Amino acid sequence: MPEIIARRELIAVSSSGKRFPVTIELGKPISTSGRNENWECHLSITPPLMHRPMNVRGYDALQALCLATSLPYFLLLEFFGYAGHLPSRRYTLDFVLDDPFLELGRKGSR
Repeated sequence: MPEIIARRELIAVSSSGKRFPVTIELGKPISTSGRNENWECHLSITPPLMHRPMNVRGYDALQALCLATSLPYFLLLEFFGYAGHLPSRRYTLDFVLDDPFLELGRKGSR
């Protein structure tokens, strides 16, 4: 079982108005054994955005972590493309993808 180092819980609303929970979890990067000795970072996002957890690989721990944090951004962007949205629990506006958690690892991020 991977050691979870970051977790975000959201409520998503599909284009048909159906509400469902979305949980994004990132695991601590770990070194893999083998000839290349790369690193991997566990990523889990609840269905329907992602159907099964995966280990995202990188050359080192930072690259694995950055790649693993980039994938939720692209999956949520695709979800928004189908007219889905994420209502914010704290504000009257919807949750936006400019949130720093989802920006980390994105090309051109601040």
